[in-house]
Amino acid sequence: MAFAAMLSLTLVPVLMLLFIRGKIAPQAKNPINRFLIWVYQPFVHLALRFPKIVLLLALVALALTVPVFMKLGSEFMPPLYEGSLLYMPSGLPSMSITNALEVTQLEDRIIKQFPEVLSVFGKAGRSKTSTDPAPIEMGEATIILKPEENWPKGMTPEKLVNKIDTALKVPGVSNSWTMPIKGRTDMLSTGIRPPIGIKIFGADLNVTEEIGKQIEDVLRNIPGTRNVYAEWVASGYYEDFKIDRDATARYGLTVADVEDVIESAVGGMNISTTIEGRERFPINVRYLRDFRSDPQALDRVLVATPGGAQVPITQLAKISLTQGPPVIKSEDAQLARISHKG
Repeated sequence: MAFAAMLSLTLVPVLMLLFIRGKIAPQAKNPINRFLIWVYQPFVHLALRFPKIVLLLALVALALTVPVFMKLGSEFMPPLYEGSLLYMPSGLPSMSITNALEVTQLEDRIIKQFPEVLSVFGKAGRSKTSTDPAPIEMGEATIILKPEENWPKGMTPEKLVNKIDTALKVPGVSNSWTMPIKGRTDMLSTGIRPPIGIKIFGADLNVTEEIGKQIEDVLRNIPGTRNVYAEWVASGYYEDFKIDRDATARYGLTVADVEDVIESAVGGMNISTTIEGRERFPINVRYLRDFRSDPQALDRVLVATPGGAQVPITQLAKISLTQGPPVIKSEDAQLARISHKG
């Protein structure tokens, strides 16, 4: 209102001088103006005759607006319905690429079964941009909805989200719902995906993660809570290969020889590049998943010696599956740690 009053005193007179030209007819010639003046005059005469009563009634009307004003909240505009939904599930840090793809495909099939959904496109992990540091266990699905006149009678966006959320109860996955534009705006302004979140700051990631798990247990029991998810910032499963230097020396090998076999078998090794038009794709070779999915399968990895013999990896290194932050101690140079997500 303050800006409107300022414009009426500054901009409007200038615009009147610029655009109002020619002979200006008096107000009495316009029948609409005559009717409005005829209706307005009795109220003006009444207000001038009883000014104290008019001021008292104005103060009472202003006082009645105070309770309504206290309940308005802090947002001026209500949430904008975009005609689409953004579904963002979060799994456990131990989720592999294959598991993430399977869960994403399962969720897309379930969402597509609803008659209100026109199309759905899901992805797992991050895109090819440095501004989207999403891990493998974090997914996104953009759901394009049909026009509301094509929905079943009585269906609303809130009811639709509740129905889809109930159908998407995948073990180990926590659901989060928003809209594409609103979700991006919230993440840019707050740094978190859901509309309500709690940030924990501290110097030790393990301590902050443990506090987050405790808060998750408390918030889950609050009425009205659909899903609660505490990010595991320092957790993950890793396969540790502790190479035995004496054993490798007996077979005429070096630590680098054993590490090359581990890299090519588990992590994969780029051997060439394929050219498709203007795009370049690396050719990566590694063991099939059945031969590298767990420490027992990796026991069958063979290392070639200079004499031509094939030595099992278990005779040259100790393999263990551990959980914790991906930190390698500097004094333990013969330790090779590979994430178990691959």
